[in-house]
Amino acid sequence: MDTSSDDSVKKHLSIAGDVATLQGRLKEKYLLNVSQFFGFAGAIRKLFPLASKATDLDGFVVGIRRLPSNVVWKVLTTPSAFHWNSVTRDFLSTAVSRVYPPALENYLRHSGNNYETGLVDHLSDLGRFSLAAHVLANKEFASEARLHLKLPVSLPGTNLVLLEDKGGAGRISIETLGGSALEQLRICLDSDLPSWIRVGIKRDDFVQVAPIQYCNGKRSKIAIEAYDPCFNLPYVEAHPRIKETFAIERFVSTLKAAMEVLRSYSDVIADEIELVTSVIVPMDSSQSAGEMYSGTSSAIFGGCFISATNDRLQMAEMILHEFCHNKLRLLDEFCPLLTPNTSGEARYYSPWRDDPRPLDGIQHGLYVFSAIAHFWLHVSSEPTFGRDESTIARRRAATLIEQLGHAFEQFRRYAVLTRAGEMFEAEIEDRIRKLKGAISGWTLGDLLPIFSGKVRAEELKSLPISIAVARHRANWEAQYG
Repeated sequence: MDTSSDDSVKKHLSIAGDVATLQGRLKEKYLLNVSQFFGFAGAIRKLFPLASKATDLDGFVVGIRRLPSNVVWKVLTTPSAFHWNSVTRDFLSTAVSRVYPPALENYLRHSGNNYETGLVDHLSDLGRFSLAAHVLANKEFASEARLHLKLPVSLPGTNLVLLEDKGGAGRISIETLGGSALEQLRICLDSDLPSWIRVGIKRDDFVQVAPIQYCNGKRSKIAIEAYDPCFNLPYVEAHPRIKETFAIERFVSTLKAAMEVLRSYSDVIADEIELVTSVIVPMDSSQSAGEMYSGTSSAIFGGCFISATNDRLQMAEMILHEFCHNKLRLLDEFCPLLTPNTSGEARYYSPWRDDPRPLDGIQHGLYVFSAIAHFWLHVSSEPTFGRDESTIARRRAATLIEQLGHAFEQFRRYAVLTRAGEMFEAEIEDRIRKLKGAISGWTLGDLLPIFSGKVRAEELKSLPISIAVARHRANWEAQYG
């Protein structure tokens, strides 16, 4: 399939796109990630032979290569594996250029490491992927350097998390894992109950192994992940993770209700969400002003952070929001939308932020929030929703439609577009035209806005929507010009 053709780009950009087109691009991305995994490991071995030997990098890589391809695929296409590649790329880049990418600086600062110790920790973590793959393949795992795991920690691609050791040390060292321990871990793959298993090198090295909870969908399932260190992204994870079993169960219940709402809205969109979104990290935003906090990063493709809420519609918006980011990033990797001549400076107005934004940020805002506005329009006119939900839907849709006009004006004026970018602009213009037409008969004067994102000004929330959105822009221009 030609993933760069005009027809393919148009299908990808549409709100209810084409599942086959999306699957084609996902397959290409996954293949690239698997090949980069082994390629980066080879580059690391050449540039850092001592660190590679100390962490048994070769042993881990050779062990993974020997396993069935379907197992390797399952482990190396997880958001965790995308993150491992992303960090490895930054380590390699820094070794050559001596310039630290901001993402690597954040990674080292958050882990409390310098470059050398951070590299060793990062290479050691490859053993976790190898262990996970061996468990899935039902093959004995062995490591010359011993695999050291800080607990609790999950095993990518499995439904397992190693919670705690009986001695309370918070760490476990594994030299080999086979026999009865491997058999018990295999039993845990299909179990709903935690179990104590001896997995370490000492006689009393017992670890509690528990299954990760899932939201089962029509096309695939979404893991609710709280223990993978690859999701330690402080610039995205705005609130503490939810780890208590009962709280995760509540989160899953709301998530299932939200996915049902999204599927009633569009089967295609629900299918695409389940195809792209493999992991959600639940956050507790109860100590914050609002409930809707979510985020993702290209470094954890397929994963996202979503705050807990009992409101199925808020949850649905957050899921749709992060999915749209991932979907647009996927297209942009194969068919860039902005030319190199487009400014990358954060100096443009965005109605969803109080600070200046780069044009690619506004581009994402247009794509994401036009899709969300379309969703809320559906809710506002669907009789199965109650009066309160319909009122909220009208306020949210009208707010977003007003904001989209301001954002599109900025994007059209300053963005320098590729051929795919021109199709993106035409798609967004058509979306906005249809959205405005859909609410042309509404009486908007009395509707108050519902903002999301990083709009902080409380006084705007008591003004009519058009005045509030215009005032937000005026305030921004007074501060930033």
